[in-house]
Amino acid sequence: MEKKIAMALNAADKKLFFEPYFDDMPQGLKQELKEEVAKLTDKVKGIMLVSFTENGNVLLEHQDAFPDEINVDYAINEFLNRQKQLLKSLKIWYLMYKTREGKLAREVLLKPNRPVR
Repeated sequence: MEKKIAMALNAADKKLFFEPYFDDMPQGLKQELKEEVAKLTDKVKGIMLVSFTENGNVLLEHQDAFPDEINVDYAINEFLNRQKQLLKSLKIWYLMYKTREGKLAREVLLKPNRPVR
């Protein structure tokens, strides 16, 4: 399964990396993602990675030299349950703007209507 990393946050030095490939993400969606993942990163410490799979699913991965696996898993699962609408919006955006099928759907949906004869 191929994935594309969209964002990485480091709790230690508060650095954020946002992949330029995803710069076309709507500003509000991008801001909410950054804010919510920053809160999660503060809880679990270490580094949080946010990625998209080919089918648009959002993956959250934690990296740390000395993780507290139970608390990390709990915090990530809590995030996934609490942020269902955000994750759904991200998936829809990804499918519509980052896949071939989404491009075709946009072309059909945005095509000017022609009069029926």
